[in-house]
Amino acid sequence: MHISEPDAPQMILTEDLDNIYRIDVPLWSELDNSRIFLTGGTGFFGCWLLRSLVHAIRHYGISIDVTILSRDPDAFRIIEPELGQCSEFHFLKGDITNFVFPEGIFDYVIHGAADSSNWVLQNDPVRMCKSIINGVQRVLDFACSVSGPRVLFLSSGASYGGEHPESCPIHEEWAGNAIDVLDIKRAYTETKRASEMLCTVYRHQKNLDVVIARCFSFIGPGLPLDANYAIGNFIGDVLAGRKVLVRGHGLEKRSYLYTSDLVVWLWTLLIRGRSGSIVNVGSDTAYTIAEAARLVSEVLGGGRNRYQGGRILGKYHSKLCALCCHGSGVVWVNTKC
Repeated sequence: MHISEPDAPQMILTEDLDNIYRIDVPLWSELDNSRIFLTGGTGFFGCWLLRSLVHAIRHYGISIDVTILSRDPDAFRIIEPELGQCSEFHFLKGDITNFVFPEGIFDYVIHGAADSSNWVLQNDPVRMCKSIINGVQRVLDFACSVSGPRVLFLSSGASYGGEHPESCPIHEEWAGNAIDVLDIKRAYTETKRASEMLCTVYRHQKNLDVVIARCFSFIGPGLPLDANYAIGNFIGDVLAGRKVLVRGHGLEKRSYLYTSDLVVWLWTLLIRGRSGSIVNVGSDTAYTIAEAARLVSEVLGGGRNRYQGGRILGKYHSKLCALCCHGSGVVWVNTKC
């Protein structure tokens, strides 16, 4: 059957959301009739969590109430009208570092907000550090002010400070690489580590129920093409007819997990994660940045695009099934590697 270009993205999204619901069926009953406070709800991860909730509400009768912290709720409603108009979603305008605590009892708190865009990383690292550290402290203080919610902190694989020195798979028991605190490029890693330690401190001193998800690299519908996601930038390069730019030597490894699988794991950790645990969330297969750039170029550009910088080494071992459609400034890319 031929699928028209405008219909294809919606079919991909619906299929992904159905898969999330089917896999997480045992968990939805535990989320039913609950209240969630979500930070970072307007970002890549947050939008996917909200989409999965809308799908469960509309198609399977789940009852849930979500309060979403946002600096600009009106702008979000314009960008994501379906999410912005959902009657079960309520927006709290404020900044992650000093927001006014919402009233009422909450069963779950998901903290995924951080000001860590490329521009901030390069031009205002003080703002980045304050946003990450003061933000997690504010969220933890809020969680302590209500009656014992489960808290899921969305941290980053960057907490490990890079790849394992022996190129081994990264396990949660590994403490990570030593960090030079005089190197400004390591600020993001250190602030993430400090944030995780704050979660540990609040759990021990305040008896707060906290689970930490260390998230790695992801790909799927809605991935920003001009942010600090290497593979998103590669896709953006090809679609714009530019050379695929690989910064550095291209040997750094990333494991790309598909977004619907990410959502399944995040809901699972929120409901079933062991209190006080840290869990890696990512694919078990790693690719070099150069391999990812080569694969994107060959699939989307037919191999016509050249590379600027980086050496392309080895062969890739999976296919990227990409479907790109333009609309509302979003390119939907369905990749299951």
